[in-house]
Amino acid sequence: INAEYMGYQQMGSKLIVLGYNIFQCAIWSFVFCWALYLTILQKSIYGPICNDSILLHSLTIAQATQALDVVLALLQLTKTNWGYSLMQIYSRYFIVFGTLYLNRKYSGAPLLILAWSMADAIRFCYYSFTVQGEAPFAVTWLRYSAFIPLYPIGFSHELYSLWEGRDIFASLKPLIESLPIARILTDVRYLYLITAVIAIPLFCMIYWYMICLLYTSDAADERSSVDLGGRRIIKKKKK
Repeated sequence: INAEYMGYQQMGSKLIVLGYNIFQCAIWSFVFCWALYLTILQKSIYGPICNDSILLHSLTIAQATQALDVVLALLQLTKTNWGYSLMQIYSRYFIVFGTLYLNRKYSGAPLLILAWSMADAIRFCYYSFTVQGEAPFAVTWLRYSAFIPLYPIGFSHELYSLWEGRDIFASLKPLIESLPIARILTDVRYLYLITAVIAIPLFCMIYWYMICLLYTSDAADERSSVDLGGRRIIKKKKK
């Protein structure tokens, strides 16, 4: 009876994780397609596409529900490092709710959202397959190849969004003057500096970790073994 119960419990856990990954893959794919459509309409990779309510609401849903990354990691339903996930989600929330909502004319939004959505659509597609077994070679190749240009593009435009929105932050000065640390927060330069100090080392750690997965034998947290071509081989972790 206990074995049967454990089997149902594991099946239920897999279904929860699978459903979450499929949902995230679908919503980020939609965000990517809609952002690409808006970018093509404006005929430029720089422009205020965040004025579009469909895009902004879809992005909000996709990013808000990603908090489940941390929950699933804490429940040990996934192998994700919950600390990394928490820091990444914090920085994403800061950008979405602290800059894109306040500064809908941000000109770097197309590249930022396209990089985010493509990377996450691929990532969650890969995770959806690995919940059930091994992902197809093409999906695995994309998972460990697309991030190389997408992560720096996304991160650089996150910093750019903070810089371009500095006047928006300044307008919030009366609102935050009553906070205990108002002396720091009321100076926009310090707010930008604090966020950058948190974000830059985090990005370097995650990016270096992903690069190391491609070139070391102690590679895959998903414990898959696949040749990505050339030296980029992910070997199964030795026990």
